[in-house]
Amino acid sequence: MSMSNYLLMPISKEAFSSSEKTKKAIELLVESKLIYYEAATEVWSYPFRAEEQYYGEEELKHKSLLELYNDIANVKMQETIFKVGFSRYSIEYDEHRKQGCIPGINALTEELQMHMAEFSINNEISPALDIYGHIEIGFFSPNGQDEQGEIRGVGIYCDGSTAYFLEEAGYLNSLNSNLGIYQLLERLAVIYGEKITFQFRN
Repeated sequence: MSMSNYLLMPISKEAFSSSEKTKKAIELLVESKLIYYEAATEVWSYPFRAEEQYYGEEELKHKSLLELYNDIANVKMQETIFKVGFSRYSIEYDEHRKQGCIPGINALTEELQMHMAEFSINNEISPALDIYGHIEIGFFSPNGQDEQGEIRGVGIYCDGSTAYFLEEAGYLNSLNSNLGIYQLLERLAVIYGEKITFQFRN
């Protein structure tokens, strides 16, 4: 059975309360040439409706990272999520690949895909999770399907049913600074004032 998973570096609600930290995170991504300000993004908000006791869902107006960056002071990141990079199944990704210029963030997640596939082979885990290629930053869910509470942080979208077996085999402990994505997450953790840790969440 296939299911949605995130390889997640958790970030606290308190850390996301500072819009300046997310502004610095976007600056890091652009200055590291992993993405560009004009890149398309999707920004979704999940505000808690206290009277009705449920979380709403609303796509915000920002269509590029630059639009989000310029308006970040007006965005409640504790309840908002945005995408960086492109799914490798998207039209945008195909267009970039044909031009020989996929965003750097996609190159990092492709390296992670190869690392995960090699670990899966070595530990007889099949099939390997399918990493889509983009990352997401912010508030994912008030309560994931795993019933472990809120999902908030920097997440890499994966698809497949073997996350549990990867975790049991020690995959999360195999992630280290030899991987470009680890180096990026390490720097993002510093910006948000968090320790770098990893979870599989769904």
